[in-house]
Amino acid sequence: EPSAPVTLALRIEAPSWMPLSGAALIGPGGEELGSWSLSGTAPVRLTRQYTLTDPPEWILAICWGEESHPPYLSEPAWAISAPIWMGRP
Repeated sequence: EPSAPVTLALRIEAPSWMPLSGAALIGPGGEELGSWSLSGTAPVRLTRQYTLTDPPEWILAICWGEESHPPYLSEPAWAISAPIWMGRP
């Protein structure tokens, strides 16, 4: 189980036609560990260093949009990472 602070590098990329509005790091039990607003249309939407002073066993990175973009998206976009283990599973 991790106990020392961990610094993460979070980078979110998406095509310019994909409207995204937010991103977050989620821990066990759905706890929101950090969140950010996204803006712009460049491929790189967010580059952030984030330190977890008391890291959980694992985290997920998520991002989402609030608008669709026909003809590519009929629903708002969203994405989720695989679990990122902070220690050995």
